[in-house]
This record gives sequence, structure tokens and C-alpha cells, in this order.
Amino acid sequence: MKVLNLASAIASVLSVSLASASSNTWSNAQDSDSSVDSPHRVSDISSDVASVYELNTANSNVSPFISHGDFHAYLLDRFDATEHYSLGPDAESKLEFIEHQHVLRKNVPVLPQLIVSIHGVDTPEEFFSERQPSYTVSDTKSTSTKTLDVILFHNFRRHFLSSHVNYSLVDLTKEMMMYTSEPESTSVRHFRYFNEQLLRIWQSYKSHFSRNSEVDIGFSPSTLNLINDKLFINELSQLVHLSNTKVENNEVVFMTLDSLLSLARKIGHNSSTYNFSKKVLSDYLVKLSEQFDITVVVRKDMGSHHNARLNKRGDELNKVFQSNGMSKRGTVAGTAFYESEDACNAGTSTCSGHGSCVELSSKKWGCSCKPSFDKAKSKTTKWVGYDCGKIDISAEANLFLWSGLALVVFLVGGIQLLFSIGSEPLPGVLDAAILSKKNA
Repeated sequence: MKVLNLASAIASVLSVSLASASSNTWSNAQDSDSSVDSPHRVSDISSDVASVYELNTANSNVSPFISHGDFHAYLLDRFDATEHYSLGPDAESKLEFIEHQHVLRKNVPVLPQLIVSIHGVDTPEEFFSERQPSYTVSDTKSTSTKTLDVILFHNFRRHFLSSHVNYSLVDLTKEMMMYTSEPESTSVRHFRYFNEQLLRIWQSYKSHFSRNSEVDIGFSPSTLNLINDKLFINELSQLVHLSNTKVENNEVVFMTLDSLLSLARKIGHNSSTYNFSKKVLSDYLVKLSEQFDITVVVRKDMGSHHNARLNKRGDELNKVFQSNGMSKRGTVAGTAFYESEDACNAGTSTCSGHGSCVELSSKKWGCSCKPSFDKAKSKTTKWVGYDCGKIDISAEANLFLWSGLALVVFLVGGIQLLFSIGSEPLPGVLDAAILSKKNA
């Protein structure tokens, strides 16, 4: 997947335009977002504006404003999906921008592609603290706030799949999808039981985050424990899970992140929790750019048409959290149950190697922990927890408790004995002698 140079792009435009005109492959030759104004005018900013960051390209001093049509053409060109696309009357401005990006991307290493769409950011142009947007997408001729969503998730999908007939679209999660030529690839299988693994992923990330004190993010690491938004926990865990699998260079991953939108509507853009969450998310995307060629499309709150989706996804995640035994704050609240043995093994990492998954009741699986014996130390260790990942210290705790109580009893008895010495009454004879001496 490479960006065409100017000459080849022009040739492609001519041939494709003729093919489109003769076969009418694409009705009306253009999507509604293809009508554009001049791409570099700051005044052409409408309500549907996005700051786009290409994290693997050089941080250019120029951040041009482009139209929706320019952005659509650039995406299709970058992913070799221009077979059934005509640039139309504004081809010159599109090709100018494509060539500009081609120059910036010439030293970008070949990596898997990750395109992330983020909603609900108060200042999209400042989402990354040390980078300015690679370009800003806006269009005065587009009045719908859904236009960019149509470009990213409808038009692009249609053209990409028509140009890459051996590819298919696979939903990894409700927020993440992948274009791949192997529907059963390693990365697809990696996400098969993501919901069951969510608890372990989140707990592991929090543990690593709290220890990673050398990274100064301007917040206390313990703040992460205060975040209880299920969308944020789910989305960040997906990115962490993605970083732990091998994605092929020819695969393309799309992800939509709505957790910042959810947080902003609940607690506001000025809250410390919102700003902390935004910082954690942006920093993790920068870190992930070591493994992926990342494009981030950042937008503000785009209106009420997201409400139904947020509410529906919230209800779905409530069930996922409950099945994982997670409390409202993302901590272990009880025993986790799974619908199958495979799901149990995936969610508990085969009971952490300290037990096995058993069917507790109809379609309800959980871990049955088994003690382990250390021959070198001649010591038996018992394991507990939903994943048999914690050492059972109940015997030691009971021994310490009752031993402590016995010591306290002996100590109190000893003190009382000491106080009682010398306070007992003397025998009658000695007491009479003492009284007679005092009377004398």
C-alpha cells in the first residue's frame, strides 16, 4: 500500500474516469462529499471539522486545510483503492494534496495500518501535546456532521473491497474492524475471546501503569484507579490487546473511540478525570505507532446522533462486566463465569496454570484450582481467585490471627499477675504483729 506519485496518479485518474463514464460503475460518478472548495483556506471551517494526525510522518510545519473530497481521494489513493473512483472536476487540488503527503510519507516504514476515529475531544487541534495536526478536514459544502463517518466507514469500505477482491472485512470487536486477506489470521483469532479476557487485560495494564513512574504525564498514576467509565476501560484494553498480537503489514485496522465523548457528557471537558483519560489515550497511541502506521481522526462532540449508540453499547458492556466479575470501578467483584471451556481458558489463561476449567452448571464454566508442590522447597501452595492467580494465605492468616490472640491473652494475664503481687493481705499472725508494733 503506497501513495501514488503525481504522474501515475494523473494517469490513473484519466483511465479510471473513462472507465467510470462508460460502465457507470459508480452512480453519479462521485459521492456527495466530492464537491470541494480550495483545500487550503482557513476560513472554510464548518461544524464537521476533524484534525488528522499521521503519527509516523514527519511533524510538518504546514498543516493545510482540505475538503472532505480531498480526504476521501487521499485515503483511497493511499490504500490503492482508486479502481472505481473518479476525482471529478477538482482533481488538481486532490492531486496536489496527495503529492504533498507522498513527500511526507516517503520515509515511513512499512507497518500495519491503524486508522482511529475519536469523538468528543474539546480541542482536536491539541490532542497530541507535542504534535500539530498533519492536516485539518473541513468542507463548507457539507452540512451533515455524519459526512466524515460516511467517508471512513461506508465509502472507503465500498471502494477498498471492490479494489481488493481477496480481502474481507472482519469485526474484531464492536469498536474495531480489520481488512484482511485471511479471515482466520493470527490477529483475528487473538480477538476471538476479547470480552472474556477484558478483566485480565485491564488489571495487567493498571499494574504496569502504576509501576511506570518514570513517565511524567502530569497526573498521579493512581488516578487510573478512579476511572470507571466502561467505554474507556473497554477501548483502552482493546488497544493494549492489539499491541500484543502480530498484525500483518498488508492488514488494515479501523477503530472508533467514543469513550472521551461519553466522559465529556458525564463530567465535562474541564474535569481532571477527562483530561487524564485523554492524556493516557493519546500517549498510548503514540507508543503504539512503533508497531503500526497510525492515522488519528480527532473530532469534537458531533451532536445527538451518537446517543443511541452510546446507550446501546453501555448496556452491552454492563453485561460483559458482570460476566467477568468486574465491579463498577473495573476491579474484581466476585467469581467470573464463562459460556464455554474455550472462553474460560482464554479469559483465565488456562486458570493461570494452577487449575482447569470445569462446567459448574449448564453453560457456566469456571476455574477449579489445584495446589502446586515445590520439590526444591518441599512446600505446597494453594491457589484461589477467579483465575487461580492468587496464593491462598488463609491458613497462614488463621495461624497468625490465633497465635496473635494467644499472645495477647498471655501478655494481659502476665501484667495482671505482676500487679497482683504485693497487694494480697498478710497472714493473720503477721498482720497482728505489725499492728501491735504500731500501737506500741
